[in-house]
Amino acid sequence: DAAIRQPVVRNRCQGPPEFQGLDGLRSFILAPMLRSNSVIAWVLAMNRLDTLRDASEDREWSLSQHEFGTNEANLLRSTAAILATHVTNIDLFRDKEQLFLDMVRALVNAVEAKDRYTFGHSERVGLYAKHLGAALGLQAEVCKRIYLAGLLHDVGKIAVRDNVLANAQSLNDEEFADIRRHPEEGWG
Repeated sequence: DAAIRQPVVRNRCQGPPEFQGLDGLRSFILAPMLRSNSVIAWVLAMNRLDTLRDASEDREWSLSQHEFGTNEANLLRSTAAILATHVTNIDLFRDKEQLFLDMVRALVNAVEAKDRYTFGHSERVGLYAKHLGAALGLQAEVCKRIYLAGLLHDVGKIAVRDNVLANAQSLNDEEFADIRRHPEEGWG
């Protein structure tokens, strides 16, 4: 509880009963990683006993050289703040990616609402393409891009006349030319 708002420093941990069972622990600092005044994790720095060195050292020097103080606590607090900021930035980046993907899906849904015959087609193309990329050993980031390309491959249909998309009969030359321009419309 003491480490919820500020670092906790404990030195000379080899005697008190609360540290029993933590053999070799000399001292530690526990600093909270805070986001919006909530602890998301802790950063822990420890010194442990080195019995071979401790036996041969001057007693006065050995008592103080391994102790943590205000400087170390402030450094660990700064480190925890930097790490918390990094975690926040990672979350924001993931949110941005999800927002982008949701926007793409909304656009694809708008296109597919015009053409009931191919509803779900873009999602299937994207998934198949992503799985094929993974099967070929492509990196995950490349597979994500392939998935997005699959989602967007028919977005140009938004520029095609509704009556052409809804035509269940054979297309005449003019209608066929209209439908054939959807890749260029999507690219532009």
